[in-house]
Amino acid sequence: MIFMFMHQILTNVSDKSLLVNFEFWFVASLMIYFLGSFVIFLTFTYLTRKILPAQLYSAENRQLLTAVWGVHNVLLFLGSLLTLGSLVWISFRKKLQSS
Repeated sequence: MIFMFMHQILTNVSDKSLLVNFEFWFVASLMIYFLGSFVIFLTFTYLTRKILPAQLYSAENRQLLTAVWGVHNVLLFLGSLLTLGSLVWISFRKKLQSS
């Protein structure tokens, strides 16, 4: 759905700037989060299969798995910052144009 929405926005070009379109920013942040999460989930299965045959997790293995989920949380945080930043940017531009 995200890709279809982005395709629609980018093919139906209008005079209105994309920088003041909240839907564009929101979908862009969702795309960053979900594509990053998809890559993490794909590699997580491989990493756990490689690590799980060991009797006990070593400290290095725990650090690796913690880092993978840390990247996942960072992607979520960046997506949230992008959404918040777009809201602030759009309200600032509207306020600037109205005065």
